[in-house]
Amino acid sequence: MPKRKPNCWVFSNKPAGTYQGNIWDHGTTLKSKRYYFREDERNRHRVKLGDTVILRTFGIAYVGRFEVGEWHAGRKLKVGYFSMKRVVLWKRELPQALIIRDLSNRDVRSRIVRIADEDAFRIEAAQRVYERLGFGVADGEVILLEKGLEEAIKPNLAQLGLKLAGEDICQQFSMGPGVGRSDLICEGEGEPSCP
Repeated sequence: MPKRKPNCWVFSNKPAGTYQGNIWDHGTTLKSKRYYFREDERNRHRVKLGDTVILRTFGIAYVGRFEVGEWHAGRKLKVGYFSMKRVVLWKRELPQALIIRDLSNRDVRSRIVRIADEDAFRIEAAQRVYERLGFGVADGEVILLEKGLEEAIKPNLAQLGLKLAGEDICQQFSMGPGVGRSDLICEGEGEPSCP
């Protein structure tokens, strides 16, 4: 029998502390590595062992991912949990607003949302870019922090016909009193190439 291809899901919860540490609290979920749902939760029966889950704080951000473990049914309360395997929490959460319009499934209300493999890839790729380029938020608008911009430009200097001026004076070099620091000091190395 061929092996089943894992599905991708988004599991959503309210911010940590909302439920003051009980089983529904996002903080408790992450500490216990148990994600609780009601037995009759929409889509719960479609989630299978080995599926991939992107974790989301409702309306705020994507915070990490895990692989679905066994379902443990409750006895009395009609509540159970999926064990969470290979949990990865991202150092920098990805704001939902940055990626939601690029996803094929934009359901932001359900706790369990099936997403396409491409959506999971887009979320994880956007998170890596967001973390590595140093994005920040000011007044609700997303901006690229200066350090992130510098790091994005450095590997592409050759396409601009430039190279770093030298090891000791290439980045954040003090230009002297009253002048400040330079971001990048480069020198030309020929004609820029066109993409």
